[in-house]
Amino acid sequence: MQEDGSLTDEFTDMHSVVHGGYMGNFARAFLSQNQVKMGDRVRLRLINAATNRIFHTQVSGVRGSLVALDGMALSDPRPTTELVLAPAQRADLIVDIIGPVALTW
Repeated sequence: MQEDGSLTDEFTDMHSVVHGGYMGNFARAFLSQNQVKMGDRVRLRLINAATNRIFHTQVSGVRGSLVALDGMALSDPRPTTELVLAPAQRADLIVDIIGPVALTW
């Protein structure tokens, strides 16, 4: 992702070429770290609001688990190391803040 939020693609396959021009090629993370501090336990809801883009997302500065997808609790919570969010998909994480929180995709 570039500084302005636009995504870069190498367009190495037809799927990337086709979806490269659609709305949804912009990513923005809204994280307010003014109200959380080291050691806090928080619930994060990640939402892919793009129309045609799949996001391979990583959350850093936290330790915890993915506990729900699309509002449905997981019977076996998963580590938060890497998430794949399809268009309109939601992911809920319960995490402990262990450093500066950042989202990358």
